[in-house]
Amino acid sequence: MTLKSFFTAVAMMLLAQAGISQEYDVVVIGGTPTGVSPAIAAAWAGKKAVIVEQSPVL
Repeated sequence: MTLKSFFTAVAMMLLAQAGISQEYDVVVIGGTPTGVSPAIAAAWAGKKAVIVEQSPVL
């Protein structure tokens, strides 16, 4: 298993656990500033991004 396929599998598992079934170009794990920044940059670039965060607030 490559590192890319591992992270893809983890992202898909987290999205499924969160009840999210849409397709995204970018999946960011963690809602800290380190995670929110690339999600915003991806959105500015026209990509569909989602942030998966365990707490109810960012």
